[in-house]
Amino acid sequence: MLQAGSGIEAPAKLCLLAIELFMIHLPSGKSEPLSHFGDHYRVLMRIDTTSGSHWGEIYLNEGSRPADWVAWASYYEKFLHRSFASEASLQDEILCSIHPFHLARVQLLCETLRGKTVLSHDSWMELTNQGESRPLLNVAEAYVSLF
Repeated sequence: MLQAGSGIEAPAKLCLLAIELFMIHLPSGKSEPLSHFGDHYRVLMRIDTTSGSHWGEIYLNEGSRPADWVAWASYYEKFLHRSFASEASLQDEILCSIHPFHLARVQLLCETLRGKTVLSHDSWMELTNQGESRPLLNVAEAYVSLF
């Protein structure tokens, strides 16, 4: 918390500035741990906030794949460029918007805010830490940028 001049604590402000989504198709023959479950999609999210950048990911099976990734990603627009007192207040608002249709999107955003990601095990980590997303763009089936 920031300390105001009068000795009263002022709440920290959090704002989502931009969201990037990379959708990577994992064909059943090439995604070894998931191969017996059929095709999957790895959805990587990068968010830029007033407190820095964060990465997160989820996996969707073929049956959960949306027909339109842009329409799927439009769910996140309601959280962009709004001030929240803290990460907890943003997560409260996210959880209040839960509808079964949005569960994967909610999970992805919450995990990204918490910084839970498996990217540290990928060869892309060094590049993405430097803000370079070209390696992901080269393998992504779809890409959505919200700002």
